[in-house]
Amino acid sequence: ILECHDESSCKDFEYYVVSYNAHSKAFTLFIVLYFVILSVYWLWALASLIPNLKQNWEIRQFYHKQLNISTRNLQTMKWRTVIERVVDLQVSGKYRILINGDTLNAKNVAQRIMRKENYFIALVNHNILPFGSGLLGQTWFLGNFLEKILEICVLDRMFSDRFILRREFVNQPQKLRRRFIQCGILTLVTLPFSLGFMFIYFFLRYAQEFHLKQNYLGPRWWSPHALWQFREFNELDHLFEKRTRAAMKYADAYIKQFPTPIPTTIASGFSFISGSFLGVLLLFTLLDEAIVFHIKLGGRDLVWYVAVLTGILALARALVPPVEDTVFNPSAAMRKLVAYTHYLPEKWRSSVHTYDVRDEFSQLFQYKVVLLLREITCVLSTPYILCFVLPCKAEGIIEFISSHTTFVKGIGDVCVFSELDIERHGDPLYGGKNQKGFQAKDGKLEKSWLNFNTNYRKFSPASREMENEPEAKNDLRNRLVRFQQEKTGAYGLHRPKELVPSTLSSSVVDSDIANFMHSDLPDGSISSERGMFESAHAANIPLDKVAFDNQENYFFWLEEFRDSNEKELP
Repeated sequence: ILECHDESSCKDFEYYVVSYNAHSKAFTLFIVLYFVILSVYWLWALASLIPNLKQNWEIRQFYHKQLNISTRNLQTMKWRTVIERVVDLQVSGKYRILINGDTLNAKNVAQRIMRKENYFIALVNHNILPFGSGLLGQTWFLGNFLEKILEICVLDRMFSDRFILRREFVNQPQKLRRRFIQCGILTLVTLPFSLGFMFIYFFLRYAQEFHLKQNYLGPRWWSPHALWQFREFNELDHLFEKRTRAAMKYADAYIKQFPTPIPTTIASGFSFISGSFLGVLLLFTLLDEAIVFHIKLGGRDLVWYVAVLTGILALARALVPPVEDTVFNPSAAMRKLVAYTHYLPEKWRSSVHTYDVRDEFSQLFQYKVVLLLREITCVLSTPYILCFVLPCKAEGIIEFISSHTTFVKGIGDVCVFSELDIERHGDPLYGGKNQKGFQAKDGKLEKSWLNFNTNYRKFSPASREMENEPEAKNDLRNRLVRFQQEKTGAYGLHRPKELVPSTLSSSVVDSDIANFMHSDLPDGSISSERGMFESAHAANIPLDKVAFDNQENYFFWLEEFRDSNEKELP
C-alpha cells in the first residue's frame, strides 16, 4: 500500500488484502504467528466470558428479586443505598449472606471486594515496590502491562480458597522469585507481539478521541502509579473513578497556572501561520473541491497539506493556554485539587507555587500520548525488571504482606489498614495514635476513614452510629468539628442565622449554601499564613450540620488539622 502514489499506481482495496504472498517469508511468518497468538487470546477471553455471564445473571436476579432494584433504577442509585438494602435484608433474616456471621456492614463488603487492591495500595504507600510515574531516577515506570503481571505473580497467588494467606506463599519467597523470572522470559519471547498489540489497541482507542477534541497531544490523564497513590483503602472502583475524574479540571487548572513564555510564543506563531494557510486551502475547497484533490505542490496533493496543517494547528493550540487561565494563583488551584486527589506530599506544602512542584505533579498528570510512549518503554523494560529487579524485592514484598495482614471472622485475611483503625495505625500528625507501629504514611488511613464515611453515611448528629467505630467523642469526624469550631470562632467567623437550624438538611435553600460557600477567610487566617489555601469556599460551613457528597470542606479541615498538629508535636 506504500507504493500507492497516484491514481495510476493505486489498486482496489481487495488487492492489498489478498496479495500478502509478495512479502518475505519472515514477514509472513510474523503475521501468521501474531494472528495465532491473538486467536488464542480471543478464545481464552471467550471461555472466560461464559462463567462471567452466569455470575452476572445470578447478580441480576439477586438485585431484582431480593433487593427489589431494577436495572433501570440501578443506573442512578447510589452505592450506599444498595448497601443499606443488603444490610436490611441481612438483619431481617429473609436472606442471609455468609459473611461475618449475623453482622454485615459497608466495611465488610468493601474489605472483601478490595481484598487484593488494599494490599497493592499499602505496597505503594510504603514504597515497597520500585516503581513511579517518571522515566528517570531510582524508580521504574509502572505501566498497565507491568501492573497486570504483578497481579498475576503476587496478588492472585496469595490466598487459598478460604481467603487465608497461603503458607507456601509466605514461607517460600524463592517461588515468587521464580515466577518473576519465568514471566520475564515469557514477556521477552512475546515482546514483538505485545508491542504490535499495544500500538493497534491504543490507536483504535484514542485516535478518534484525539481528532474530536482537536488535541493531538491528547487530553491529560493520571499515570497508573499516581492512581494507586491517590486511591484510598476500601475505595471501590466506581467511587474512585468518580473522584479522579472530578479532580481532572482542577489538575488542568493547576498546570495552566505556570507560564511558559518561550514555548507559548513559538506555538502562537505556528498557530497563526498554519491557520492562515489552512484558511486559504479551505477557501479553495469552497470554490471547487477539485483544486485540493488535483493540484500538486512538492509532489503532494493540496488535500495532504490540509491534513498536515490541521494537525499542526491543533498541536499548537494545545500549547497555548486560554486567556482566562493565565491568572497566576497556583495555591488556590492546588487547594481545590487536593480535596479530590487527597495527595499532598510534605515537600509540596510550602512550594506549590514553584516549578519544581509543578514538574513533579506533571509526572503524575501527563498527556495520553506521553503515557502511551511510557507504556511502550515499560513493555520494553518489563523483561529486565522481572528478571533482575523484582526478584531482589521478593522477600521484602512477602515480609510486608505477612506482617500487615490480620484475620477478620467471616471475611478471612485482609490488609490491616482495611480495618481503618486510626487509633492503632494512624498518622500522629493527622490525629492517629499509632500504638502498634504499623503506620500508613502521609495520613493515608485518616484520609481513607474520612473518604469511606463520606461515601457511606451522612455526617450529621443523627448518624453517629457506625459499626466497630470508636466512641463519638474520639472519632476523627468530631475532632475535625471541634477544630473547625475553634478556628472559625477565633477569627470571628459565624454562619448566617438562616443556616443554623437544629437539624439542617434538605430544608436549606441551595442558593443560600452556594452564596455562603463562596465567602473567604479573612487575611491573616491559618490558610493565608501558610499560603497553601488562599480561598475558603466551603471550608467555613459547619461539618456537623451540612452533609455534602462533595468532600472539599472535609479535606480542607483535615489538612488544617494536620498542620496544627505539626506545630504542637515535638
